[in-house]
Amino acid sequence: TAFRRDLRKMLKDTVEFGNIYKLQNWTNTIAGKEIADLHAKRNLDINHVFWLDNKGEEIYNWETDSKNSPHGNFEKRDYFRNIRDGNFYLLDDDPAKKFYLTQLISWTTGTFRTVMSIPSLLDSNKNEKNNHIVTAALSFNIKSLDNDVMPAGYGFALTDKQGKVLYHSDKTRNLNENLTEEFSAGEELRAC
Repeated sequence: TAFRRDLRKMLKDTVEFGNIYKLQNWTNTIAGKEIADLHAKRNLDINHVFWLDNKGEEIYNWETDSKNSPHGNFEKRDYFRNIRDGNFYLLDDDPAKKFYLTQLISWTTGTFRTVMSIPSLLDSNKNEKNNHIVTAALSFNIKSLDNDVMPAGYGFALTDKQGKVLYHSDKTRNLNENLTEEFSAGEELRAC
């Protein structure tokens, strides 16, 4: 797509010491417009876009913050391992639309984030250590699930199949609670 081509051009033209620095007119590019559209229309608050090699080392990154965080190794993160090992979801059962989605606490900021990862289109490129770039990832907050105003006495929780709270109206409960353990009718909840 045009977004991917433009992102590749941004990579080629702006990579310096492994970081992608903001272009002065980045919002005028197709990629910039696409990111702005994600921010405005899709209820996403993008934090970080990054690429990992087959060892989990961060090769390139781009952040909305004025400074990029230091490069790290994310080999232990689910979003890397599941793409690398072929354990991903398929959008519309289409093998060309592989992705993985997870919720986590950022190691660098300590904040709750959602991360979507895909097999990288830069896979044919190798970094200076001769490792293939295998994963592209996007860290974001979902605005519609963050800081919601609820009527008194009401709240919400989104859980995985095991009852682990992924999103909660009380952010302190994100990833810290399991509803099947909290409710007296936990077995009945598991059956839903």
